[in-house]
Amino acid sequence: MKKVVILTGSPVKKGTTDALVEHFAYGAQATGNKVERFDTAFMHITPCDGVRECKVEDDMTKITKSLVEADVLVFATPIYYFTMSGQLKIAIDRFFNLGETMKGKKKVYVLAAGGGPAEAMVGLTVTMDGIIKYMGWEKAGEVLAGNCPDPGALAKTEYCMQAYNMGQKVGM
Repeated sequence: MKKVVILTGSPVKKGTTDALVEHFAYGAQATGNKVERFDTAFMHITPCDGVRECKVEDDMTKITKSLVEADVLVFATPIYYFTMSGQLKIAIDRFFNLGETMKGKKKVYVLAAGGGPAEAMVGLTVTMDGIIKYMGWEKAGEVLAGNCPDPGALAKTEYCMQAYNMGQKVGM
């Protein structure tokens, strides 16, 4: 059994990002993994304050233990102007405070949805690939649901099934 932590960045409940996350989580749980989900857009997580330690007391303290202990991290976001939402980026920026405790031996999945074409997601993939490399993590998969501005459009694609199938492979 793997410990899976999902960080979402969408401020829209029941939207496209949420659908991808639910399918991934169902797949992971179906194969016996423990899944924790944190919706950063609905938490009080403030940006780093410019001090090297970046020690801010807010809701980030509620998720740091889970992040450090996770075997698998899932980053899920809508695409806002070529990259992840600001809500998710603020949480990721706060990894700085966790230092070496977050580095190495984690598998990472990326889930994203947006109304534009897949080419509009290049900023996200470049950013996430850089973070993954720096942290010494392994990129295990991604679903980039382009041309899906709403759940109705997403439902007409294979993206949710792809997310479910990736979730099932978490423990392998």
